[in-house]
Amino acid sequence: MKWSVSWLVFLILVLSLSCSRQPEEGVLPQVRPAVADGSSVMALLKEIEGQLDRVETLTARGPELDKQSFEFDLSRAVMIGPESARLTVAVFTDFQCSPHCRACAEVLRELISRHPAEVRLAFFNYPLNSDCNPEVARSRSAKSCLFAEASLAAHEQGKFLEMHDWLFEHQGRADLDSILEFARTLGMDETALRESLASHQHRARVIEQAKQLVPAGVQGVPAVFINGRMVHKAGWSRPRDFFNLVASLLGKDEMAAARVVDDPRSLPEARVILGDGTRLEDRLQGIEARLKDLEAPGGRPAREMLRAPGPDHEFKFRTQDRPAWGPEDAPVQAVLFYDLLDPDTEAALELAFELHQRFPRQLRIVFKVLPARRDPLSAEAHQAALAADEQGRFREAALRLAQVHDNLTPELIREIMVQVGVSLEAYDRPETQRKLRRRLTEDHADARRTRLSRTPALFLDGKHQPRLEHEFLAREIAKIAEERE
Repeated sequence: MKWSVSWLVFLILVLSLSCSRQPEEGVLPQVRPAVADGSSVMALLKEIEGQLDRVETLTARGPELDKQSFEFDLSRAVMIGPESARLTVAVFTDFQCSPHCRACAEVLRELISRHPAEVRLAFFNYPLNSDCNPEVARSRSAKSCLFAEASLAAHEQGKFLEMHDWLFEHQGRADLDSILEFARTLGMDETALRESLASHQHRARVIEQAKQLVPAGVQGVPAVFINGRMVHKAGWSRPRDFFNLVASLLGKDEMAAARVVDDPRSLPEARVILGDGTRLEDRLQGIEARLKDLEAPGGRPAREMLRAPGPDHEFKFRTQDRPAWGPEDAPVQAVLFYDLLDPDTEAALELAFELHQRFPRQLRIVFKVLPARRDPLSAEAHQAALAADEQGRFREAALRLAQVHDNLTPELIREIMVQVGVSLEAYDRPETQRKLRRRLTEDHADARRTRLSRTPALFLDGKHQPRLEHEFLAREIAKIAEERE
């Protein structure tokens, strides 16, 4: 049976109304712990929670710990928290990585404020720039090395966390001058900082930090490990499940447990105690929180997951004359549907590029358009990206357009095209415009056959992938490639 979120909400309202009454003024509520008469309520709650379990399985949101454990040289890291902490959370990150690394940083800062005595952080720089990280094949950001070295220089002067937070907050605007200016506000020795950055005093340590990630076989960031075990599906934009995971490892319960009492009148207010000892109020609040997570911005609505393409259905797409990375005869063929006006597209494009770097010969990724909006601005943005592809500038144009999706105008689109080296003269030709519009129409028709309703969406060898997560996709790609080689 397929339940929509609105139907689940309706059931919650029914339960709330049927199981709660306002007591008359001056009269204590007479509520008894539920016994046989509450069995129907229990059954309905379990049915609702079972449906939520199914939807959450489909969305694959909950964080998981890898079974394998890795050891890192913590003397190379910046350590935050007491040595006696029960959990050591190692994080490998890049100050220029957005939005995931920035969101991860905010979550981990909150984590150590929640558990200051029981959790410590081991911070490792993993800049996505080959100048200071030999493990990276191609450089993605010229500032990554500067930011990494600045963080260690600040650590040397006892200002790591302040610089850490500032670099993530200003990752798109910071440069050497603004870093030095911020250091002055912290009371740091500006001359020493300038000299250390100019001489690359801390570059060797940055390289050593990045090397620590090699045994884990991971190249994407952020990469987070709890006591050596990697965290998968952390969902940094929705940190509640991650906090619950840490709490469970510490043997704590983030949700207050209800207590069963003999005399309900001793409670400060009316509560219904169910047969398993839990409070109805807590159960309903838990369901409500799960529904909010499923419907959160950037998350996939439950009703959409229930009608998404099946994992076993294999689709065939038109891929000629489309932007693509990787050799045509690669054993693994991927198709990524994207929308430049969607806030998740930038991260999806970065993920695709990371996978392309990791599997340069085994993987070919083709990019197809599925805009949520069918208006002139959306069409022009996507036609611009396709035109950039014809001149070998798709990645630069698509990323730049995705980064400013909230502020796009026809003038800005053309300005970006000029910045990345696209010929406007060739783009404006009527035959070019007709060709680009035809490709958009064909892409939309391909997406409609799959029943996709939103992007980004990835298909491996024609099969829809429910998770856009680096390590999950890397395992799937490696498995398919091994089967065919």
